[in-house]
Amino acid sequence: MSGENNLRMRIRRAGDIKKPVTCLHTVVISGNIELLKSLSLKNDEFEENLSAFDKDGFTPLHRAVIMRRLDIVTTILENGMQHLININDLVGRTLLFLAVEIEWIEGIDYFLNNGAELSLSSQDNSNVLHVAARLGNADLLSELVQFDTGITLVNSINNKNQTPLWNAVKKSSAACVSLLLTAGAQVSLSQPNNKSLLHMAAENSSPETLRLLLDFGKRTMVSEMFEGMTPLQLACRKGLVDCVRVLIEYGGDVKQKTGVVGDYLISRGTCLHLAARYGHLKVVEFLVQFDRSLLSIPNDDNWYPLHVAARSGKVDCVHFMIVHGADLSKQVVDRAGNPNTAVDLIACFIPQPHTFFQRIFDESIETNGHPTNHIHCQIKYKYNVLIPSDREKRQLKALVSLININNDYFLEKTLLHPMIESFLYLKWQRLKIFFIAVVMLYVTFTVSFTALSVTMLERATNNNQSTQQNNPIISFVKEYVSSSPLVSSESVVMFNKLLALGSLLIIGPVEIYQALTLRRCYFLKIESWLKATIMVLTVWTLVLDSDSDMQTRSSISAVIILCSWSELLFLLACLPNWGFSILMFCRVAQNVIKVLVTFSCLIVGFSFAFMVLFQSSEPFVSFWLSFLKVMVMMTEYDYGDLFSAREGQDYLARTIFLVFLILVSIVMMNLMVGIAVSDIALLEDQGRVSRIIKHIDFLDLLEELVYNDVFLKIMPKRAGRSLKSMRAAPSYFTFKIRPLRNSRSILPPSLHQSMINKVDELYKNNYNYNSCPETSMNASCKNDLRTEKPVDSICEQCKSNVADSKLQCILEEIAKLKDELQSMKDQPLAH
Repeated sequence: MSGENNLRMRIRRAGDIKKPVTCLHTVVISGNIELLKSLSLKNDEFEENLSAFDKDGFTPLHRAVIMRRLDIVTTILENGMQHLININDLVGRTLLFLAVEIEWIEGIDYFLNNGAELSLSSQDNSNVLHVAARLGNADLLSELVQFDTGITLVNSINNKNQTPLWNAVKKSSAACVSLLLTAGAQVSLSQPNNKSLLHMAAENSSPETLRLLLDFGKRTMVSEMFEGMTPLQLACRKGLVDCVRVLIEYGGDVKQKTGVVGDYLISRGTCLHLAARYGHLKVVEFLVQFDRSLLSIPNDDNWYPLHVAARSGKVDCVHFMIVHGADLSKQVVDRAGNPNTAVDLIACFIPQPHTFFQRIFDESIETNGHPTNHIHCQIKYKYNVLIPSDREKRQLKALVSLININNDYFLEKTLLHPMIESFLYLKWQRLKIFFIAVVMLYVTFTVSFTALSVTMLERATNNNQSTQQNNPIISFVKEYVSSSPLVSSESVVMFNKLLALGSLLIIGPVEIYQALTLRRCYFLKIESWLKATIMVLTVWTLVLDSDSDMQTRSSISAVIILCSWSELLFLLACLPNWGFSILMFCRVAQNVIKVLVTFSCLIVGFSFAFMVLFQSSEPFVSFWLSFLKVMVMMTEYDYGDLFSAREGQDYLARTIFLVFLILVSIVMMNLMVGIAVSDIALLEDQGRVSRIIKHIDFLDLLEELVYNDVFLKIMPKRAGRSLKSMRAAPSYFTFKIRPLRNSRSILPPSLHQSMINKVDELYKNNYNYNSCPETSMNASCKNDLRTEKPVDSICEQCKSNVADSKLQCILEEIAKLKDELQSMKDQPLAH
C-alpha cells in the first residue's frame, strides 16, 4: 500500500495537475471544523478535492499545515483519508516536509507517529533531514534522526550535491553537525568542484564546526584544494583567525602555496600573502608569531608578504611585519618590469609615508620608564627595522632605497631622525678605515699627477729663466731635482707616472663595477662625471697620446688637476663633521647658478651693448671678452678705467653703465645673495639632508667592497674573518644619562643631544614606551595598563610618576652635593 501511494505521488508530481481553488480550500482557510466534517460526509468528490492545488500550489491538507491547524489535519486524515498522509504539493513536498520547513513541532510529532515517510523528497531531491539541517534546528534534527533507523538518510544527496551535513555546516550549526556525525554522516563527501566541508566551514567562520569535522574525518582533509586554496588559506583570505588557529592545530601547513588564483600578488603564495593582501591584521599577527620565517618566503613571482601588503596599501599589516623583522631592502619586480623595494612601495601606496616611517623609527626607541633627567635613565635605540637579521647581508640597502625616493619633503622629514643619523655614525665607525684608504688612494693620484704636470712644465720651460724664478713651485721642484744626485728629472716623471697609473688601475675597476651596478643612478651624480673625466683624460694623456703639442697636454692636465682636487673635496664631504659645510656650499652654488641662468638674457644684453658702444676696443674686443668683463663688473666696476680714455661727453655709454650698475650690480647681486641664503634654517636642514644622502651613498660604496665575495676570496683567511667581524654595525645602541655630569659617548655631542631630545619629545607627547629587556618599567604604570583604567586616569598616574621621579632625582643630586661639601670641610687646610 505504501509503495502504491509513493508511486501515485510521483505520478502527480510529474503531471503537476493544478486545479482551481475548491470549496474545500475555502473551508480549511475558514477553520470551520463542523463544515469540514459535513463536506467529508456529503461530498462524493471529497478525496479528489483533497488533491487539488490552490494558486500557491497547496492542497487543503498543506494549507492546514501552513496554518498550523492540527485539528483540521486530524479531521481529514482520520475520516478514512490516512493514505493521504504522504500527499505532495505542487513542488513535491509532503505534509511532514512542510511541517519541518515551518518548524511545527506538534505537527511533526503527529506525522511521524502516524506513518509519514522520511524518505520522500521534494523535487530537488531534498528530504526532511536536509531541511532541518538547513534551518540549524538541533532539537528537530535529533527527533528526525531517531526515526531514521535503517533508512540512512544522513548521507543522501540532493540535486545540488548537498548532504544534510553540508547544510548544517553551511548554517554553522555545531549542534546539528555533531548530531549528523554521530548518526554516521560522511565527512569526506565533497561537491564536484572539490569544495569540501572544511572549505564551507572555514568560509562561514565556524571554528567549532571545523573542530568537529576534523575530529571525525581524516587529517589529510586540511590539504585539499578548492579554487586553488586549502581550507586554511581560505580562512586566511577571509580573515578568520579562530578558524586559522583550529586548522593549524590539526596540521594545516602555513607554508603550503596556493594554486593560480588570478591575482599575481597572492598567486602561488603562502597564507601570509593572503592575509597581507586583504589586510587581515589579526591573522597576520597570529601567522607571524606562529612562524616568523613566513616573512621571508616569496610567492612564485618573488613577491614577499611585506611587499604585497605595501602594494595593497594595508598600513597596519605593513607596520606589524616591519616591526617583527620583515626586510625592507628586498627587491621585487612588478608586471611592468620595474624593480621595487618595500620602501619604494610604501612611499607610493601608503598614505603619508613620512609619518609612517617616523612612527616606525619612534617605536624603535626604548627607555626603562624614567625621564631623561633621572639618574637611572637608560635609552636604547634599536636598528632592527633598518638592517636584515642576517649579519652576512649588507645593512644599507633599505637606506639606499630611502634616499632614491624623489621627494625632498619626504627625505627631509625621514632622514633627519636621530635613529638614522646615529646608525650611520656607528656604521661609519666600522668602515672609516676603508674611507681613509680610499682618500689616500685619491690623494696619491692627485698629488702624483699634479707633481707630474709641474715637472713636465718645468722641463718645457727650462729655457725661460725668468719664469722659473718667478714661479715658486717650479723653483722648488727644480731645486729638489738638481740637489739630489740620485734623482733625475726623468726618474721623477717616471715615478709620478707610475703612481698615477697605479692608483688609477685600482680606482678604475671600482668605478666600472659601481656603474654596472647602479646603472642610471650612477650617471646622475656629478662625482661620477668627474671621475669619468679624470680616468679618460688621464689614460689619454699618459698612455695613448704622445704626439700632442705642449699646449694641448697642459690644457688637458689642467682639467685633470682641477677635477681631481674637486673630487677630493667631494670625498671630504663624506666626513660626518666636515661634510655639512661643503654641502652647504654646493647648495648655495646651485641657488647662485639658478639666478644667473634666470637673468642670463640681461647679462648677454649688456655684453653686446658695451661691445657696440666701445666699438670693439679693449676690454670689449669680442663678445666672449665682453661677456667676461661684464661678469667681472658685477663685483668691481672699473668706471675710471672705462671712461678716462674716451673723448667727449658720451652720455649714452654712461647712461647704460648707470643702468647696468642699478639692475645688475645692485638689484641682481642683492637678489642673488638673498635667494642663496634666504632661509638659513631651511638651508641648514637641506644641507643636513644632503650630508646624510652623501654619507649613505659613500657607505654603500664601501659596503660594495667589504661585502664582495671576490674581494673576500683574494684576502687571507684571517684578514677575511677580521673584515667580517668589523664590517657590520650593531643592531642596537644603549646609553645611560647622568644629569649634572659630563657623560662620555662615542657619538658626537650634537648627535647625542639630538637623541636625548627625541626621547624628551616622545615622553612629553605621552608616548607609549616599550620596556628594555634588561630593565623594568615602573610597576605602578604596568599595573595601570593591565587593569584597563580610563585613559585620563592612566595619564594622570603617569604624570604623577614622572613628577615623583624628577623629585627623587633632584633629592639625590642635593644629597650628593651635601656629601661633597662635607668632605671638603673635613679636609685639613693646606699651610
